[in-house]
This record gives sequence, C-alpha cells and structure tokens, in this order.
Amino acid sequence: MSESGAEDSLRPPIFVIGPARSGTTLLQTMLGAHPSISALPEMHFWFRIVDLVDYWGDVGDPGRFRAALSELVSLPGGLLDGAGFQVDRILEQVASGRLEYRDLLDAVGRDLARRQGKARWSEKTPWQGAERIWQLFPEAQVIHLIREPRDTVASILRAPFNDQPAWALADQWARYTAENIHAGSERGPEHYLQVRYEDLVRAPLAALGLVCRFLNEEFDSSMLVRGTESTALFTGSGPDRVLPWQAAATGPVGPLQLGTGGGLSALERVQLGRAVSGRCAMLGYVEPKGRTRVVGSLLWALTVPARLAPRLRRLWDKPLSPAQRHQAVLRYIDGRVAAALGGGPVEGPTFTDDEDFSPAAVGAVLEVVAEALAV
Repeated sequence: MSESGAEDSLRPPIFVIGPARSGTTLLQTMLGAHPSISALPEMHFWFRIVDLVDYWGDVGDPGRFRAALSELVSLPGGLLDGAGFQVDRILEQVASGRLEYRDLLDAVGRDLARRQGKARWSEKTPWQGAERIWQLFPEAQVIHLIREPRDTVASILRAPFNDQPAWALADQWARYTAENIHAGSERGPEHYLQVRYEDLVRAPLAALGLVCRFLNEEFDSSMLVRGTESTALFTGSGPDRVLPWQAAATGPVGPLQLGTGGGLSALERVQLGRAVSGRCAMLGYVEPKGRTRVVGSLLWALTVPARLAPRLRRLWDKPLSPAQRHQAVLRYIDGRVAAALGGGPVEGPTFTDDEDFSPAAVGAVLEVVAEALAV
C-alpha cells in the first residue's frame, strides 16, 4: 500500500441512482464518455459487501480488506472482466492508514479513473439509496433518475432477471422514489439532482447540460454519442457482452416509446394505480384514474394476511449465521447472472430491503379477487 494518498486526491464521486430500467445505464454510459469521468460497472457494493458487515468484519485488517476487495471486483460470468481490475495493483495504490468500508469502493473507482486518465469516478447500481450512499460518502454527488412508473414496471417485467410481480415493483418504486426525493431535499442541491428519464431521451442536450452544471463539469459532446469502449466497459467484458436490455444505452440518444406502460395487463395497471397514486402529478406524469385507484386499494386491503405471513414466520425462524447469509447472497448473484445470460429463474434473497411480503401469496389473492370483480 502506498504511503500517502495525497497525490491521488480526486473530485467527489458520483452515484447514479434509480429503480432498475429507469435510465441509469443510459446516463452512466453518458457520464463515462465524458473526458473527466470514469464509469464503473454495476458493483452492487452495498448488497454484496456493506450489508454483510457481520461476515466481512473489520476491514481495517489488511487480510479482511483484501478478501472483501477480491470479492467486490469479481462477478459470475466474467461480467467485470472487461474492467481489468487487479487486486494487487489496487492494493498498491491504497493509502496507508486506517481503512474503512468506503475505501473498498473508492479504491476500485480510483483505480479505473487512474488508468483512464480521468479526474473522478461514477457508480450506478439499481435501487441504491441516496441516504446510504451519503453515510459512507458524505461528499458524493447523487443523480436520481426517475422514469414514469408504469413504463418502469413494464420494462422490469420483461427483463429476464426479474423475480417480482407488478404490484410489488410498483410499491417498491413508490417507496424508493419518495424516500430518495426526501433524502435529496434534506441534503441540498449541491449533493442531489433529480433528472427525468423522459427529459434525458427527448432533450438530451438540455438534460446533460443540467447534469454537467450540477457536477461542475464542462459539457462534452461525446456524451451524446458514447464511445464503444465506455459502453463495453460498463455493460460487460466487451462489445459482444452487451446484454439485450442494455442495447438502448449503446447507440445514439433519441426518443423512445414513452408514457405507455406497454405490456401491462388490466390487473397490473390497477395494482400500479394504487401504489403510485398521488406521486405521478408532482413528477410531471399522468395520475391514475379514480376507478383504478379505488379498485387497487380494495385489492390491496384484501392481501394483508398474505403480506403479514412472512413477518410472522420470521418470529419463529432461526436467523441465518453471517456465513449462511454470505452464501445466500452468492447463490442469488449466481442466479441473477444465469437468468440474465439465459439460464434459469432467480432464487434466493432479493435486492430490495422489503422482506415483509410473499409475492407469490399476494399475487394469488390478487388474481382471485380480480377475477371475481372482472377487472
């Protein structure tokens, strides 16, 4: 490890946050095309490392720091191979002194920025919360991507890695969006910026100008084109590893089909209507119709027993040990990667913090009630 990190002083890190399928990949590739910003691949740092603090222990210990770092820069299927991370090289550049959990991600970001000759790094992983980011990186600048909720949920449902029904995704979208808007308002405009996906694709020049002013960076036209190298690094190990749902982030920016919620069934639209009611208008989206909200609320009330059952069961379940939780996370990561690359279904824990419902049980109740009401 180096004696001092003074020469490596970089500008504040950037975090792009938002639900899955909300445009975070698009914006991250745009940022990575900027001459001053390195775009990290999705690291899932909090889920894979920080949430397992009882497993990793005190990373101030060099051995534990190395073990956590080794896992951080590895994902199944070689999804991080293209980034060229080397544990020994990264450790050589880490400043000596007391190491903390933030130093793991910071060391990886600095390594990439250094190799690319850039001044700062950006990271994005879907569903990461701004408040948790600021707990470890109080200096961080957070860009919150928001997309029309019906479009977001419809897009997630088509993704091979999804393991949640529409009603759970809508509830998660509403809760996540409200929590991060509140956290951003508390933190202030120097550290938080809200950007709508629709504005980014309809008027990218104006949206990116806003982003660059927030980051105190000069706008660069390369952000509108995005280079193959930046896109390949962010999305996989090479141009041939760009996955189908990432394809829209690899070409020129242009208008897409927006505001339709295409592919949602009538039942799914009712479920979404209840969850997002009252939040759409303040974000510039069309509010669900009154009948949709009423029927959705009725359906939701009838699912209370199914949603409470898992919480009650946990009162009797034996908690997993740190090692068992770590293995469960590894199995889940393996399952998500396999599903993304054309394998089987996802099993295991989810990336959401909400474990108080059973999607299958609630979904079954919703289907029965909807059929009775002929929704």
